[in-house]
Amino acid sequence: MTSKSLIFAVLVLSACHSTRTDDRSPIVGQVVNSSTANRSSTTAAQLGPDLAHYELRALSPSGRYAVTVPKGEFVDQIADSKNQLITATTGTTLAQLPGWVGHNRMNHGGCDGTWSKDESLLVWIVDGKWSSDSVVVAKTGGARVDWVVDLSPPCQRAILERLKGVDALAYTRAKERNNGNGSAYPEGFTIDVRTGDVEGEDPKLPLKVRIDLTSDPKGMHNESVECWLDAVLDEHGKLSFGEFHMGRREGLRNTWAS
Repeated sequence: MTSKSLIFAVLVLSACHSTRTDDRSPIVGQVVNSSTANRSSTTAAQLGPDLAHYELRALSPSGRYAVTVPKGEFVDQIADSKNQLITATTGTTLAQLPGWVGHNRMNHGGCDGTWSKDESLLVWIVDGKWSSDSVVVAKTGGARVDWVVDLSPPCQRAILERLKGVDALAYTRAKERNNGNGSAYPEGFTIDVRTGDVEGEDPKLPLKVRIDLTSDPKGMHNESVECWLDAVLDEHGKLSFGEFHMGRREGLRNTWAS
């Protein structure tokens, strides 16, 4: 093989590698899901001009449903950017997902969803730097959505109320120390909400919900406050809470405990 032929072969192999659909970085504009990224080449733009500035994520197992995600470069240009559950083949909107809006170029965290095998339940998570910003559960019924609930606000309220009731002094000190942290930190605390026992497991109702709180995700203070609480989401989208515990959950694995 001549030197020119060898150079050409190397260039061809390099080009083929750069376009692999199983690379870790999602291809902007394509249906993206950790388990289903190779099942469809449909783009949001092909579903209509209203979705031109979106990509699709959380493709359901059969490819029937997906979630719209604004492209980061267009977030400021979209008057009402949102994550929507849609029919992936037609672009028909089934429900708007409440809570924080996830997009494809987030500085910290990210967004993605997990479907039940029968496509009756979606758990959509928008992650921040230290915790989940929104955990949304949608119950589908064929061509309709039965209900949608953002678990984060009620779970945050529940664990804060119990902390204040058990140790008001520790709550007040931590709140004052964290004053001004921003809206991602309810009352100054970092509260992580997750579903199931293992991340990414097949969700089903009733759905277990884990709530963990810390006043110091960076581990910078000696007087950090930590506590945890479990809940269950029933078939009607209603939450019931279990026993409250001070201290760190045994075996906790998240961004501040890892």
